[in-house]
Amino acid sequence: MLTEQTDLTQLGPFHEAITWLIRTASPEQMNVLRMLLKTTQVQKGHDGIIIAWERRRAELAEEYGLFDFDCLGDVANDLLAQKQAAEAAATNLSRSFDFDGKERALMIVIEKIFGILQNRTRHWREKDGDHLAKLFEVAKRINWAKNEEDFKIAITDLQSQ
Repeated sequence: MLTEQTDLTQLGPFHEAITWLIRTASPEQMNVLRMLLKTTQVQKGHDGIIIAWERRRAELAEEYGLFDFDCLGDVANDLLAQKQAAEAAATNLSRSFDFDGKERALMIVIEKIFGILQNRTRHWREKDGDHLAKLFEVAKRINWAKNEEDFKIAITDLQSQ
């Protein structure tokens, strides 16, 4: 859980941080968060962000009465479109057992590994090491998959990382 006094060892994923910020955002802050969400590729947690966004929008509309919060509604639609696109891409990837599919899946794993390594600033967290170990294990399973079923299971595990 995020608190106002967060240090580098307590940083959480984007979807958790943005959800926490939305819950207490002022109207002005909601506009800033709207711009952030409209210009950021959200990797996961779309549903939680949408729920927090819609709840806060309703609270602000009730609190401020006639204040126009309709402009904030497009965020939920954008996030839903991102979620659907990510699910479609994952489905297409899991259907590709051939070499191209394996190559693309391994590239995704490599990007995730680089992301962890690039985002570590001053402090290495134990969970970073655990996450890296899981990603390497998934990469090994993707690479050595002998049939489409093994490949799909490995892709499912990749999607949860």
